[in-house]
Amino acid sequence: MKTGIRIATFVAVMVGGWVWAGPTGAVQTREQVRLDLDLIDGSRVIGVPVLTSVPVQTSYAKMDIPLRQIVSMEFTADYEKVSLALRNGDSLLGVVHLEAVSLDTLFGKVEIAIVSIKQARVLLSGGPLSAAVLRGRLLHYTFDNDTGERVADASGNGRDGVMRGARWTKDGKIGGACEVGRRVGYVETPDQDVWSFSGDFSICLWVKLNSLPLGEQMIVGHDDGGGERNKWAFEFHNGNITFHINNPRSQSYRIAAVPWQPEVGRWYHLAVRRRGTTYTIYVDGAAVSKDDNTLPIPAANAPLTIGQAEGLFVEGTLDDLMIFNRALSSEEIQSVYDAGK
Repeated sequence: MKTGIRIATFVAVMVGGWVWAGPTGAVQTREQVRLDLDLIDGSRVIGVPVLTSVPVQTSYAKMDIPLRQIVSMEFTADYEKVSLALRNGDSLLGVVHLEAVSLDTLFGKVEIAIVSIKQARVLLSGGPLSAAVLRGRLLHYTFDNDTGERVADASGNGRDGVMRGARWTKDGKIGGACEVGRRVGYVETPDQDVWSFSGDFSICLWVKLNSLPLGEQMIVGHDDGGGERNKWAFEFHNGNITFHINNPRSQSYRIAAVPWQPEVGRWYHLAVRRRGTTYTIYVDGAAVSKDDNTLPIPAANAPLTIGQAEGLFVEGTLDDLMIFNRALSSEEIQSVYDAGK
């Protein structure tokens, strides 16, 4: 390992070129940049960095990459190289010319040597979601400025929903939101083949509960009805978060079930992802469970419902629901969480 400033040659892995999503390629909100550092001794530090860009020397050019365009930086064991994941989907393998990182933290200013850092994540509180992250949306309900019973689909696919008694509220996590519950109602979206996911998919949304989940409560579902019928649901079940599949020709599965004890009245970001046959559940941007299941998603002949299925209601408020026809990376799920917190 070299001493002094850590230097290495960058090899760029380009996906579609250097394109930073601007006003036409991103959902724009006010952002604050923070660094979340995992240190080699197992500790963690979060703070506002002094630096605003990272100096990169590639084999063909010298450049400064704006910090807000970086998702994460992971250092190799010898600190000769660093792997950068970028928000436009590109990745870089190389090193930056830095000896230390200075942060303003809750306990004052700190300076951390590069050789003490294992991984760094860039957090954009209220930051933009790039076009690269948003690609592949099947549906996106922001629950902002919904009028009457109509719920507008921001994905551009025209999959508007209808409020079946659910109520719009201005007090969402990001702008407006949707109140759901047994005495309130739910949201319904017309049945389409896309809800029977033939391949990878991701579902994510913000949830604030009015009471602790009891028994079974379905957050989002595509469900023919009770009993042994075709269905899937992202749900709460007996103190767990899980993805539920039921097919009349096979047994019922609750996949990647993980115990969860939420705080009533607090917003949480929940997500489920299927990549190949592997399901992963995320809470507040972090993976909390993983499971393999080869059962195909059943093709229910029913509308997509949000806030309940089979009368098994979630009691609370939902915001910023997105469904994708691809498996978001862990970094992308983290960025969706960061953008809303």
